[in-house]
Amino acid sequence: PGAVLDTVRTADGGTAEVAFAFPAAWTLAGGPNLDVRDVRQSDSAFLLVGALPAGQAFESLPDNFFLDLLFDPAGKYGQYGQVEDRKVLSCTLTALTLPNGRKQQYR
Repeated sequence: PGAVLDTVRTADGGTAEVAFAFPAAWTLAGGPNLDVRDVRQSDSAFLLVGALPAGQAFESLPDNFFLDLLFDPAGKYGQYGQVEDRKVLSCTLTALTLPNGRKQQYR
């Protein structure tokens, strides 16, 4: 499989490490976004970055936090128009080990 290991700038001027794997048939897209694509199957995965609300931990964020980030009118999908019917069917929290040995929570 392919892998992305990168660093992004945080809202406070710091940095955050980004690491994820993707299927071998997919390609890393060019341009300003960090995304991978399978053009034959019209599938893709991309990185969204949002500020953590004050006083909240990642593990306790409600589903709407992610839906609002994903469908923000200024974002990748919201720019095509408002999404009116949206819901999370299931959600689990998984801890994965990063290449540097640290654990990272994912939903």
